[in-house]
Amino acid sequence: MSIQALAIRPSVRVFSLCLMIGALALSAPAQITPARPLPHTVLMNTLNAHINTFASLNYSGTLTATTSIHEIVTTQSNKPVLASLIADNWHVIDPYGATFPAITGIGKANFIASELMPRLVTGALVARVDWDLSGTTMTDYALVTPGATVGDTDAIQEGVTGWFTVPTSYSADGGGCPSTFSESFKNGFGSVVANYNAYVACFNGNCVGSASANDAGPGCSAQAEYSVRCANNTCLLDYAFVGSCGFPSVSFDSSNFSFSVSGFGWSYFNASGTLCKTCNCGTTPVAQYQINQSSASLSIDGTIGSSIIAVTRPVGQAVTWVFDSDLMGNPWQVGVMDGNALTTLTGGNVTGEGQVVSLSLASTAWAYPWPGPAFTGQTTFVHTPHAPMTVTAQMIVMDPIRPDGFALSAPGTLMAQ
Repeated sequence: MSIQALAIRPSVRVFSLCLMIGALALSAPAQITPARPLPHTVLMNTLNAHINTFASLNYSGTLTATTSIHEIVTTQSNKPVLASLIADNWHVIDPYGATFPAITGIGKANFIASELMPRLVTGALVARVDWDLSGTTMTDYALVTPGATVGDTDAIQEGVTGWFTVPTSYSADGGGCPSTFSESFKNGFGSVVANYNAYVACFNGNCVGSASANDAGPGCSAQAEYSVRCANNTCLLDYAFVGSCGFPSVSFDSSNFSFSVSGFGWSYFNASGTLCKTCNCGTTPVAQYQINQSSASLSIDGTIGSSIIAVTRPVGQAVTWVFDSDLMGNPWQVGVMDGNALTTLTGGNVTGEGQVVSLSLASTAWAYPWPGPAFTGQTTFVHTPHAPMTVTAQMIVMDPIRPDGFALSAPGTLMAQ
C-alpha cells in the first residue's frame, strides 16, 4: 500500500462515520412538541369553571349555563360597542323565584368607563352566556381578562355570577330578640366584601345603639341606616344595611328584601332588622345638665352640686377648680367658654348615651392640645378673675369602653362680680 493511500484513509473513515450517523438520524422517529392551548381557550375554560362553581355553590343544579365565544378583543375591536353589550345585558338572579330581572339605574356610563373599558385589553375574551334557571332562560355577556381565576369577579365581569347576596337570617332563632348583630356581606363565591355590625343598649334609663357597615373588598362600599326608640320598657333599634360593588344603582323588590339604593354599585338591602334590650326607658325626662360621675367630675371651691355647679365670687378672689376621674391613664380635657352653661332647653346637646354637653363647641377653648394628656390623679387649678366675667367649664375623659367613647362631668359656672 502506498504512502498516499495511507494518508487518505482516515478521512474516508470519518466520512463513512458521518454517513452512518445521518442514516440513523433519518431512521429515528420524529419528536413532536405538543401544541399549547390557544389563549382564548384558556379564558373560556376559566369562565366555564367560574360559572360552574358559582352555580353549584348557590343553586344546587337548578342553574345551568352554556357559553360561546362572542369576540376576542383586538386592536380593531369596537370596544365601546362591546362594553355597552355587556352593560345592557347585566342581570340579577332573584333567589326567591326563577327570574332574571335586569339591573337599571344611574351610573351606567361610569361603569362602562371605569370598569369595562380598562379591561377590554387586547387578548381579552367576550363570551355569550345562555343561562337556564329551572326553565327560565336569559342571555348575558361576560368579559374575561387575561390572568383571570375562578371566583375573581374583578377579572371576570359577568352579570349573574357578579351578583352579590347577603345571608337571609336577620333575627335570632327561636323567637328571641337579640341586642347585637354581626354579619358579613358576601359575593356568590362566599368572599366577604363588607362587615355589618349593630347593637342596642340601655344606659342610665336611656336607649343607645348604633349600626355600622365597614368596607372590606376593593371596589365595594357599604352603608348602614338605623334608628333607636323606646317602647314598653324596651329599647329597640331598627337597622338596614346596603352593600354595593361596581354597578349602577338598583331599584328592585323581592320577598323579605328591598333593593333601593342610589349611587354607584349593585346592592342587596335588608329593611326589617330589629334589635332589642329590656330597659326602664321613657319614664325619666332627660336631665337638663350632666351630673358628676366617678369617671369625670369637677368642683369649684368644694361645691359639687347635684347638677350644675354654679358659684359667685368677687372680682380678685382666688377660685379653686378641682377635676377628678377614676380613669387613670386615659386622655382628658377641660373645655371653657364664656357665658352660662347650656341646658338641654337652651342648646345643650344630648349624646347617644344620654350625656349632656353644656358647652357651645364653636366657642369653646381647650386647656390642652387635643385629645389631652393622660390623667394621673386629682388636678387642681387656681383662678383669680381680675374683671367681671361669667365662664363655664366641663371636663371630658376619653373612655373607649363606653358607647359615647368619653365621659363628661357636670358643668361648672363661675360668675365674678
